[in-house]
Amino acid sequence: MSDNFYIDDNQGKILVNQITTNMRREKAQSRRKYAKRGKQLPVLKSHDILNFKNVKKLSFEKFVHENPYKFQWGKIADFFKGITIEETSYRSAYEWDSVEYFYNKRNGFLPLIFRISSSRYDKAFITDFFTYINPPLYCQRIIEVFGDQDLQLNDYTMIVEDDLIMQFDTQDLSFFINPLKHLDRSDDNPFYIILRLLSNYKKKSAEKNQIHVVYHGDYGFDKIAFDVKKIDIDIEMNYNDDFKDVSEYIINNLNDKKKTGLYILSGDPGTGKTTWIRYLAGKIRRNIIFVSPDMVDHITDPSFIPFLMNNSDSVLIIEDAEPALQKRDGTGRTGAISNILNLTDGLLSDCLNISIVATFNTNTKTIDEALLRDGRLVKSYAFEKLNPEKATKLLKKIGHEAEATKPMTLSEIYFYGEDNKGNLFKQNKVGFH
Repeated sequence: MSDNFYIDDNQGKILVNQITTNMRREKAQSRRKYAKRGKQLPVLKSHDILNFKNVKKLSFEKFVHENPYKFQWGKIADFFKGITIEETSYRSAYEWDSVEYFYNKRNGFLPLIFRISSSRYDKAFITDFFTYINPPLYCQRIIEVFGDQDLQLNDYTMIVEDDLIMQFDTQDLSFFINPLKHLDRSDDNPFYIILRLLSNYKKKSAEKNQIHVVYHGDYGFDKIAFDVKKIDIDIEMNYNDDFKDVSEYIINNLNDKKKTGLYILSGDPGTGKTTWIRYLAGKIRRNIIFVSPDMVDHITDPSFIPFLMNNSDSVLIIEDAEPALQKRDGTGRTGAISNILNLTDGLLSDCLNISIVATFNTNTKTIDEALLRDGRLVKSYAFEKLNPEKATKLLKKIGHEAEATKPMTLSEIYFYGEDNKGNLFKQNKVGFH
C-alpha cells in the first residue's frame, strides 16, 4: 500500500518512499546542523539576521531625528513597467507570488524572501512606519477596503529600494531582498534598518497552551492559533477509576517527541472526551494542530502531507474522526486511512514525528483493523458514563443534593436540573431518588 502512496508537487506525482529515501540519504551525507523545526533545513549562519539574532533595536523617533540614512525609494511604475495583459491577470490573481516574478524581471535575479507571520509581530509597526517614515506615494501599490467600521489597509507592495520590496497581505509581512547585499549589519543597509525598527514590535513565539486550527486557504493548507484557557480537572472525580493511569500514560507519551502513533478516544457524546482534550492542551509541550469535523475529508488531499512536513513534531487532534477511521468496506474514506497509516508508523513516521489523537463517538467495532495493529495504535480508551456512586459524589461536590440511580454522563451531571428543551422534545429522564 505504501509504495503506491504519493503526493503531488510542481514536478508531478512523487512516491512517498522516494521522498523519505532522499531525506535519509541527505541526512546521512551531510554534516550540517539541521534546524529544530522539521529537521529538513540547514542552519545558515549568514542568515542569523533573519531571526533577529543580535539585531539592535531602533526606535522610529531616533531613526527620524538622528539616523542620517535616507531610503532610496523606487517607483512602482518602473517595477511593473512593460507588464503584459497576461502578467496583469497573474498579478491580480496571485499578488504575493507575482512580486517574486516581477522582482526577477526587474533586477535579473531571484530575491531572498523573508516572511514574518502575523502571530510574530504587532501590526502597529505598519501604522508607525507610515506615520514616521511617510513614504512617497509613487513607491507604493496599495489596496484599501472600506470595512464594517472604517477604511482598512488590505494589501500593499512598497518599493523601499529597487532591490528591496516590502509587502503586507492583510496579515503577514514579507520582504523580498537582494541576498548579496541586504544581510549585512551595517548602518547603511536599509533592510537591516527596517529589522531594527521591527524588532521593537516582535512578539514572542506561541505558548504551549495554544491550539492551531487547520483551514484551507487560497494557497493551500494553513493554520491559525487560538489561546486555550487552561483548565485543571480532577481526573479521579470526573472520570471512572481506570482513566487516571491512561491519562498520565498518554500525556507522558505525547511529551516524548521520539514516540509517535495513534491514540483513539471513543465514547458517547457528553462523556468528557472534549473536556479532557482541553485539559491535555495545557499539559503537553508540543505544537497542537486541531482538525475540525468539517476538515476531516481534507486529510485525503495529497497537499495535506506537505503542510504536515512544515509542522513536524506536532500532535494532530482529529475530532469526530469516524469518517477517517472506518473500515475500508466502501463506506469509509480509504485515502484518509492511508494517510493515517503512513503518519503513525509508515514511511513518513520518522520524517514527521506526528502523533494523532482521534475522538470517536460511535462503536469502535467500525474502526479499520489496520489502524489497531501494534506499533500504530499506542493507546485506546472508551469513555463511559460515571457509575451511580461516582455520579452521586460529583453531583454533591458541585452543589446538588441528589443521588444517581443509574450511570450518568458528565454533561448530565454538570447541567443537572437545567431544562433547556422545555416540552419541545420527549425524553427519558435520568432517575434519581
